[in-house]
Amino acid sequence: MKISYNWLQNFFEQKLPDAEKLADLLTMHSFEIESLEGNGSDYIFDAKILPNMAHHCLSHRGVASEVSAILEIPMKTASISSKVAQIGKTSSELEIDVSNYNICRRYVGRIIENLEVKQSPRWLKERLESIGQKSINNIVDAANFVMFEIGQPMHIFDLDKLNGNKEVIKISVKNASGGDSITTLDGKDVVLDEDTFIISDEKNPLAIAGIKGGNFAEIGNATKNIIIESANFAPTLIRKTSRRLNTLTDSSKRFENEISPEKALEAMEMMTSLVAEIACGENTIIGDISDFYPKKITQNKIEISLKEINNLLGTNIDKAETEKILKRLNFYFGAENSGENFTVAIPFDRLDVKIKEDLIEEIGRIYGYKKIHEQKISSVAKQISTNKSFYYKNKVRDFLVKNGFSEVYTYSFTDKGEVEMENPIASDKNFLRANLKDGIKKSLDFNLHYADLLGLEQIKIFEIGKIFKDGKETDYLAVGIKNSPSFKGGKEEDEIKIISNTFSKDLGVEIKWEFSEKGIAEIDFEKLIENLPTPESYKDTYAKDRSEKSKYKKISPYPFVLRDIAVFVPQGVEEKDVASIIGKEAGELLVNKKLFDVFVKKFTDGTSKTSFAFRLVFQSQEKTLSDEEINKIMEKVSKLMNTNDGWQVR
Repeated sequence: MKISYNWLQNFFEQKLPDAEKLADLLTMHSFEIESLEGNGSDYIFDAKILPNMAHHCLSHRGVASEVSAILEIPMKTASISSKVAQIGKTSSELEIDVSNYNICRRYVGRIIENLEVKQSPRWLKERLESIGQKSINNIVDAANFVMFEIGQPMHIFDLDKLNGNKEVIKISVKNASGGDSITTLDGKDVVLDEDTFIISDEKNPLAIAGIKGGNFAEIGNATKNIIIESANFAPTLIRKTSRRLNTLTDSSKRFENEISPEKALEAMEMMTSLVAEIACGENTIIGDISDFYPKKITQNKIEISLKEINNLLGTNIDKAETEKILKRLNFYFGAENSGENFTVAIPFDRLDVKIKEDLIEEIGRIYGYKKIHEQKISSVAKQISTNKSFYYKNKVRDFLVKNGFSEVYTYSFTDKGEVEMENPIASDKNFLRANLKDGIKKSLDFNLHYADLLGLEQIKIFEIGKIFKDGKETDYLAVGIKNSPSFKGGKEEDEIKIISNTFSKDLGVEIKWEFSEKGIAEIDFEKLIENLPTPESYKDTYAKDRSEKSKYKKISPYPFVLRDIAVFVPQGVEEKDVASIIGKEAGELLVNKKLFDVFVKKFTDGTSKTSFAFRLVFQSQEKTLSDEEINKIMEKVSKLMNTNDGWQVR
């Protein structure tokens, strides 16, 4: 959020610290100031306001309240002086019809007749433009000012453009009907479904509730009569609707983080006062407020003791200091307090303070975390119990890794399953997986392509993870083996059975795999360990000391190239002699070589020669290799081999 230093200053009689110091104070006590830029005689803070502070700090007054608490200086409730508006009898009455008060928790409306739409006064333009907002006209600017001043979004409708009876103007807050559509103020055509909440007159949608207004009742230079809306909407609905319609606005940002319904009336009075000051003429009539507020919220009160505060924070804050901090935060406590106990009334807009721990956190951050000294934690006499599932997962990992397997993590999101996502991350990842085997199969196929690069004849992998099936999530274990064409050993499933028999004896329980296809098996891990004893410690799962040191090798992002070479050599020449020549002449681009065929051939002259066939893998860390480059290397290797007496490249 963009915050103007000069705008903040208008909340205080006392001069604030310079902008850089203020940015540091807010970062250390409230929220991070990501950047600070000069703007003429002003400074603009870019604040990263997280959800816990967004209820009240997505406004200049909210930020000012943080400054007031941190610096312990008094602040005004508004950055401008209010003009008392004279209420009269308008020719039209306002009727509000809300279909669901759990979604629209409050709706405050007011009619103002015979006002004058014109350019905003200079001070108002400067306030909005300082934070990157464009000045439209005095009425729209006033609504935007209120939102950035106290955090309550507003909306204005041109009364004369509405359909229906002009004597009784009916505003409906309801779900859209099938086939409804709206053109928003920025010219975007939006088709509305039945899950979208709208503001409507007797015929047309006027706005997408809490998100964006429509151009049907847009305020223009000819506007004379208006309806002001100050409402409160359920945060979940606004968040889902704005994401579904891909329409994120300053209004939706505030509603989806939730704001108190109590702000709606205050915002209406502030808006009315502004209109009275900058848009009223001799014949202007300001009507009564229509206020739909069926379920009034109650003020949250928290009982807390000084002992609880100090125990959680690790401090020795006394009662006087605690009372002082509570007053700085505008957290009120009455005369019923006795001794070291407090009953604290939380301001309506502090929706983040719900329980004792929230209140203690507020006291701690204003007190200053730098003042809280480290303390040695007392030793724990209680025996720490082991987690059975965690223990046996590590046992399985250790065993399989020792037997040549590598652990993989595959996607929990797939294109099929029993549990469908409401808001999938991609069209082919709209379900939660119902098994591990599908992910193992994809991983085997993918990694087999790199077998030569890795110098492997088998891909052996396993995964321990959650599946979502039969209305619950369950831990499963899956293993997979896939042989390369050059592998001379047995079948994949036979190897899984051999390994399982060994591990079954080690665990003391039979492993009954569900074989889904060649070389892939899975098992319900929770059932597997169900009857196994709970271990007393993790001691035998600790990593053993290894004399062999691990060395990091960068993985190349570029593709590898394969070449095969076979050579006849005289009897007595060994494999290592051939490999040495290949390695020396191929250079650093040769990342792997593997002997894949050996045989002896007797020639017509009576001599016998041995054929060694190698598969060579080339790869660069810097670029994609071309055939021309690799062919030159192969020619060089072949030429050198052919110069040796009795050697012949096939």
